[in-house]
Amino acid sequence: MVRLSTLALFLSALSVLPASPAVAGAPGPAAPPQTAIRDTARQGDASSHPGVPPALERLESAAEDIGDAVANGQWEKANTLVQAAARDLDAVPQKEGSAVLHARGHLDEARKAIESRRSLDAQFAANALSGDVLDLYAGYQPVVPIEVMRLDVLLRRVQLVGLAGRPKDASAPLRETRTIWVQLRDQAPLASTPAARRFEGELDAVEQASGAKDAKKLARAAGAALEGVDALEKEYERERPSR
Repeated sequence: MVRLSTLALFLSALSVLPASPAVAGAPGPAAPPQTAIRDTARQGDASSHPGVPPALERLESAAEDIGDAVANGQWEKANTLVQAAARDLDAVPQKEGSAVLHARGHLDEARKAIESRRSLDAQFAANALSGDVLDLYAGYQPVVPIEVMRLDVLLRRVQLVGLAGRPKDASAPLRETRTIWVQLRDQAPLASTPAARRFEGELDAVEQASGAKDAKKLARAAGAALEGVDALEKEYERERPSR
């Protein structure tokens, strides 16, 4: 996933989060104007995951591309991506179950938010869809472990609540992020790597910003930590057997 620079976080056009809590995962009153931007993204998307259905891989990429397009004000592109994602969702092997239902719901929320030009709502919904895709990955073995990809989804939610001016809402996803990281950091191929040490410091900074209830600092720190997730993923990609 190609990501924008952290500096762009504060240079984009401002978006206002609407008062309606229609998007799952984005409750609460309307937030003051904030910059809506997805400033980092995984770098390994160009490589396929052996054994993972192509439609599921495409859906994973589409979920993140939707958020990127919205953050950059590319509304027509975002709408086209939503339509493509709907086709891919119809094509995944799983035809029922909570993950599929949640994915359909979040995709519909993204579509509605895009139609009404609600940038942060659309980004929240697209990120929630990314989480649903990881649930659909259960039973497969992607190159980058699901737990590592989950760090991306959780930290992007932290970034978005910072952009929405709701730093108190970062507590739950940050706790889950820390729990996952404690389980991963001492395992191969991450143990004692510069990437692991870097991410440890970046996660500490996000937690400090959350504790200080500083929304802007929180969004900025989460963006840096998302770049750190890229470095973690590269450690797994290096371990990938040649084909």
